[in-house]
Amino acid sequence: MKVKRVKNYRKTIDIYDAHFGLETNPLEILVDSTFARQALVHQLHIEQQFQCTLSCEFSLVTTSCVVSECESLGQLFHGALCILKGYKVLKCTHKINPNNSAFSCIKKRIRTAGSKKWSESNPKKRSLLFAVATNDESLQHHARAIPGMPIFYVAHRRINMESMPEEVSLLLKEKATKALGLTCAESTTIKQLGDRFGFSEVKPIRKKKTKGPNPLSCKRKARETPAIILSKTKRKRKRKRIKVTWAMKQAIEQLKSRVND
Repeated sequence: MKVKRVKNYRKTIDIYDAHFGLETNPLEILVDSTFARQALVHQLHIEQQFQCTLSCEFSLVTTSCVVSECESLGQLFHGALCILKGYKVLKCTHKINPNNSAFSCIKKRIRTAGSKKWSESNPKKRSLLFAVATNDESLQHHARAIPGMPIFYVAHRRINMESMPEEVSLLLKEKATKALGLTCAESTTIKQLGDRFGFSEVKPIRKKKTKGPNPLSCKRKARETPAIILSKTKRKRKRKRIKVTWAMKQAIEQLKSRVND
């Protein structure tokens, strides 16, 4: 398992412990039949995987309704039944119905855990929160509505933990702003002290002016080449004069004398 993923899981559980009262000594993980079945399919040892994932102590538990449901499903869930019998079985006080008992039982336990309020002012009084290990999407949906409840599921040949929901992160942000904010009495006292010692005057904030570009980082402007103006006047033709040599002159005179004779 990647170190970064494990660190995120441990960080999330620490946040649930500090802000929502999740009991981590030991952390109670409620395992249902779907989780045990998927772990068996992917050949995962549940206890060893949780030891690699979690930094705190944990105890794997299940309910008598989940065990009776596995028994009613027969050979298909026989392996999951053997795994679940190795954990601590919580006895259910309600009437067991193999058709729909496991889902309603875990749903009721999730609702009961969310109903009990926990305050940070009294940390000794712990909440009823626990972790849910299930591959049932409907149970995961109910568990997401309870802030501070970790949800584990099997996928990609490993045990994964759901990231913190957006509603929980918003609650934590509200808590942080309230903790940093001042009360009415503190704000009035600070205002009186400011008026007394002359610190109440608000200094005008100097606006930043827009600066020009760095001249060293700018290119120089290219010089404009003057356009060549074509003259409309016609070009004068120059006649080449043939230079008459002395030999040519002699030859011309001889021709003239022959013609005259």
